[in-house]
Amino acid sequence: MKKIILLALAMIFALSMLTVPAMAEEAEEPADVYELTEGAEIGFWLATVANVGGNEWECFSDGYYVAATFTAAKPFSAIAVPYWAGNPNNFGGIVPCDVEFALFKAVDNNYGEDYKSEDAVVLLNMTCDQDNTGFVWEFDQQPAGRYCFRVTQLTEEGAYIVIAQGAPADDDAEFDVEYVAQNTRSEDGVALTIIYDAEGTTPADPTDKPADATDAPADATDVPAEPTEVPATEVPATEVPATDAPATEAPATDAPATDAPAATDKADDQAKDNKGLSTGLIIGIVAAVVLVAAVVCGILIAKKKKK
Repeated sequence: MKKIILLALAMIFALSMLTVPAMAEEAEEPADVYELTEGAEIGFWLATVANVGGNEWECFSDGYYVAATFTAAKPFSAIAVPYWAGNPNNFGGIVPCDVEFALFKAVDNNYGEDYKSEDAVVLLNMTCDQDNTGFVWEFDQQPAGRYCFRVTQLTEEGAYIVIAQGAPADDDAEFDVEYVAQNTRSEDGVALTIIYDAEGTTPADPTDKPADATDAPADATDVPAEPTEVPATEVPATEVPATDAPATEAPATDAPATDAPAATDKADDQAKDNKGLSTGLIIGIVAAVVLVAAVVCGILIAKKKKK
């Protein structure tokens, strides 16, 4: 009888080891995102860029910008914005680029130029001096509603930034891409990914004021590369676009057209976790059945011995 009891306790312990991790995984939910376009590839140049001989370049921007108006179905506090920017270590005549990211409450019939920076619900000024296709702008949580996102190049001479573009994926989204100097693709959608917050996330304090233009998150500004080191991903291309603009990575056809922003990869990882959850529950159920069978057998054996 003691052996039967020990066996039952061992099976109960094994069952608990299976069910506890499964319950922990059940609490995790897949990342919920809203992609404004299909694909994200090099596209909207916010400066006129020209080669003036050798590896020397000239850039000019007159406040060029792109904007996207969209409806957020849920609260959110992050937007993925893939971009490419001139690296002074790779191209002669290039300087770091000051850029403004702004999010506004959308106004009917407004274009990107109609919004004033001081009216933004969140605002970020940052300096870009190298490519960052995995950039995610994080800010205080904003409620569901209709918004306009705008990115503007502030540096007038010697710098450039390129915002990713793709094929529009939702008729509800509107894009303002007329104020760009160069466009190397035919698609006219600004490739943004709105990352919704998980339910229960604490909203922003309604008394908070928009961040000052100089208050950039610590991890948002790209760190300039050492003068003697050239990032491997920013080798000058051997072919120059029709507008003689310097490609910051491979030629346009090699741009990460199919690579969605890093944030969107979370959904795939979470889907795999959910499959693991189903497997864990099945194993737990089987273990419980075995446990009940063992106890019943033990009782029957004990009765036979008494007889």
